[in-house]
This record gives sequence, structure tokens and C-alpha cells, in this order.
Amino acid sequence: FFRMSCKAPPLRLQSRTSGVARAEGVAAAAPAMPTRAARRAPGGRVVVVAACSLVAVAVLSQVQKVAPSTETFVSPASSWALAGGRGSGAALRGATARAAAGEADSEASDGSFWGTLRVMASGLVLCAALLGPPRLSGSLEHPGLTAGPEPALAGAYKGGSFALGSKVNKDPLSLLQYALPLEDLLGGKEKVQSIRALQADIEYVKSNVPVRLWDKASQGSNDAAKAVADPTSRKDILALVSADRKPQVEAILDKLQKDEIPKLVRGIEKGASVSMGTVKDEEAFVSLGEDTKACQELIGQIEDLMIPAGYTTTVPAEFSNLPRLSGRADIEVTLKRPEGSTEKKYQKDEATFPEAVFTIRVDGWSSPVTAGNFVDLVDKGFYNKMTIQRSDGFIIQTGDSGAAQKNGYIPPGETKVRKVPLEVGYIGRKDPLYSETVDEAGLVGRPVRIPFAVDGTIAQARVEFDNDSGSSQVFMFLFESDMTPAGKNLLDGRYGSFGYTVSGNGDLILSMKVTNGLDRLVRP
Repeated sequence: FFRMSCKAPPLRLQSRTSGVARAEGVAAAAPAMPTRAARRAPGGRVVVVAACSLVAVAVLSQVQKVAPSTETFVSPASSWALAGGRGSGAALRGATARAAAGEADSEASDGSFWGTLRVMASGLVLCAALLGPPRLSGSLEHPGLTAGPEPALAGAYKGGSFALGSKVNKDPLSLLQYALPLEDLLGGKEKVQSIRALQADIEYVKSNVPVRLWDKASQGSNDAAKAVADPTSRKDILALVSADRKPQVEAILDKLQKDEIPKLVRGIEKGASVSMGTVKDEEAFVSLGEDTKACQELIGQIEDLMIPAGYTTTVPAEFSNLPRLSGRADIEVTLKRPEGSTEKKYQKDEATFPEAVFTIRVDGWSSPVTAGNFVDLVDKGFYNKMTIQRSDGFIIQTGDSGAAQKNGYIPPGETKVRKVPLEVGYIGRKDPLYSETVDEAGLVGRPVRIPFAVDGTIAQARVEFDNDSGSSQVFMFLFESDMTPAGKNLLDGRYGSFGYTVSGNGDLILSMKVTNGLDRLVRP
């Protein structure tokens, strides 16, 4: 699905085919995405297919009496198998093709009773094949894609209206908050309901502001204001942190109560008082976006402080020689256009910028080894001055050091590439799963902690058939709802995602630097 070649020619982008940008010569994680038509399961058309097939059987049984033809059934059966049949489906379709190709006695093609019976039997086999379990059929461009098990879901927690599970969550800050193992460490959902409810109140505001549902947004802000002012609610929140951290949490709650949430209330009142589509309406919308984000960040800080001091995610001994991140870190990335580029500036909305600056927050609680490897390389300056080696509308990828360095990272004084395992954190599991995909581990349907549900998800590239072959190459996922729907994509649990782009506006990476959390990096 994402192909990585150790010795690949330079990137060559081809024209778009069926809405999918294709790339050749990519050194890592090159996707082979099916076309939109190919991703649709055939279940919705089985009645039409069955009816047409039965009509075809009746007609062909008459045609057989006049002029026998063994090619009639070859095209549909063989093309179905070519388009992606695997396993038992392939065997069934192969039997159909063989029957249609006349591997049975050719004497039956003379219009006799037995010839007609064989034609009808072939038609019934074809119907069975077409009515079989739905599979991703792929296309002639991507003949190797099959559906496999159902994709992993992105939702699990049902704590609020905008929380995981109630609808697909595409908010990176919210997903990072729900990825924290509070329920696992503090005694279950009931124990952390006070802070999760406050988080959900702010998310409720955030989800209703874009659609100008001011009454609902006001309800969310009022509920949040009551929660931070209510002595019982504050007591419940403070009970979840250690004594030495209580002053920090009290200060954050005071800031929410006195400054940030009142800003939300005033902003909502302003938005409700102006006409939609006006300049003042847009100003209110932008201001509320900043205010809700500020509230989310503060609540996230409280939740971070709830993680017990000294807690670390368990890493198998076989990976103890790799860097590990115990917590979270922020990476500031600065991009600029390469020399000779026809596009000199970056554009966001109506503004232009000579450089693009954004922040990636990586999660060492969910993926300590993958996040630690990335932070270690950033701190070493590995990605500085490196080009974006792939950008095709589906992912942005970099980290290929070239053939001389075996397309990965070789530590000083060594000759082998440092490799990191496939590492995936799951909701409901205290520690990540290593070296196995969601399919191999039998965890299909289990929600991952860092789902591919957000534009800007950062993940580890690897060789297609080698789970533990990641090194320095990483890719940033570009969310596209038609091709990779959040919560129902084929990436969750199959590639090691370890963070999100939380702020910001094939180019050159001017610099990457760790702005927060470097003290949480543990080097071997």
C-alpha cells in the first residue's frame, strides 16, 4: 500500500488518473490507492448483476444451440479475477473462467441437452461469484489491492458531542487529548468524567461556531463556565492530580474561569448579534477559533498533568537500543520554495508568506519509539536542508538520505541503518502493539490512539512487506474524505502514526527544531 524502495530513481509525478495522483520512483511509502469507483463495494448492485446474469444464461443457452462459443464467459470472469480476486474468491472465479473456457468436455457445445446444462451451470457459478463477499476490486492500474478485513475505526470515547464515537473527530487537539491514557491510569471513564466533560463542552462550542448555531455554542460555553466555577467540579478535577501539581492545575482553572471562557461567551454574543456573511461575522468566527483553541490547550495541559509522574509506556527489551520519548514534544517546521521554483510564496486564505511555518506535536505516550526516533533525528539536524521528496495530493514525504546512506539514518561509526518497529497505540490498551499490523494481531475494529483522521497526521514510512523497516523517512497524511474517509480508512493500525500538525500556515525544509519536550527524550 505504501511502497518503499531502497534504490529508487528520482520522483516523477504523472498526470492524475481517476482523481488519484500517481508517482513513480518514490523511495518510501508510495501509496497505491484505488480509484473512487474501485473503492465502492459491489453489494449495492448485486440484484442488477444477478438479474442480468440470469438473462444472459437464458439467451446464451439458446445461442449455444446455433453457434457454440467458449469466449462468452471468459471476459467477465477473468477480468473480475484480474481486478483483485484473492483467496477463495479467486478460486471460485478461476473455476468460472475454466468452465467458460471449455476445460470441460467440448462435446457439450453442440446444442445438446448436456451442452445447455453446462452453460446454465457456468452462469450460476458466475452469479455466485458476483454475489460473493464484497471486496475492493482495485483497477487495472492497481491489480493487487484487495479489501481484506474491515478497516479500523477512529472513534471510541463517547464523552461529548464532538468526542470520539459520537461522530468522526477530525480535530487534532481533541484527538491528542483523547489519546492520553487517563481512563487506563486513573480508574476508568467515571473517574475522569469531570475533565472529559469540560473538554467536551469546549469542543461543543467549536463544532457549532462554524455553522453559526449560536444558541448551542452559548450552551457549551455556559456549561464550561459552570464547570470551572463549581467547587465540586473543581474538587473532582483536582483529585486526579498529585499534590505537588495541584497549584499548577488550580492556576489553569483560574485562567479558564476569569479570562478564556468569558472571552468565549463575549465572542458568541458578538457573533449572534451580527448578520451572517458580513465582515463582522467573519471577525467573530476567526476570533472564536483562536479562543476555543486557547481553551483546548489549557485543558490539555491539565490532562497532561494528570499523567502520574514517572510513568512511562512499556517498550520491549529488543528495542531498548532506540531513542524513546516519554511524553510529548513540539516540532517547529519551516519550509521555503526551492531555487528555481515558479511559485515563490505560500498562500493561506488571502494572505501570502515567503516561508511556511507549522508545528507538529508528537505523542510519546502512544508511540514512544517512533516519536523518540523522530525527535532524536530532528534534534540532530537530520532533516535540515532536505527536500520534500514526494507531494502528490495524498501524502507529503521526506527523510530519504539517498542511496549512499541506504535511504535511512546510519548512526555515526556504524554501517547499518537504524530501524524502528511498527508501533501502534490502541484505545483500551495500556501499551502499544509492536511489529504487527491490526490485521495480523486480530484487532480490526479496535480504535487507534492516533488515527489518520486529520489533515497533517505524521507517520513512519516503511517497506511494504516488512513491518519493522522504518528509519528516517516520514510522511504527512493529507486528508481527503472521498479517498481516505476518517474512521474508515486503510491506514489506521497498518502504519505507525505518532502525531499531528496542530498549527501553521515538494519544497525545501529550511529547518526543523524541537521547541518543547526535548527533556523527555531518552537516548540509549
